[in-house]
Amino acid sequence: KRDPRLAIPLVEFVTEDTVIEVIRRTYKFIDKHIDKNLKKEFVGYIIDRVGFEKFKKEVLTGINDGERPRSTDPVS
Repeated sequence: KRDPRLAIPLVEFVTEDTVIEVIRRTYKFIDKHIDKNLKKEFVGYIIDRVGFEKFKKEVLTGINDGERPRSTDPVS
């Protein structure tokens, strides 16, 4: 990739069902925000363009994992 970076954790200490739901919602986010004029677009580029906070809000809103998930903050 042209702009490598460190990974930013999205959630910690969640159940397997929550992980699967986050993945499903990530696919929905990609479908909603992908640039249809491109043949392909990396997920990281979509998140960079739309914004990590918007991605996190769209993917995590309404997810309930008991006392969790604990959302993580991006590294400064």
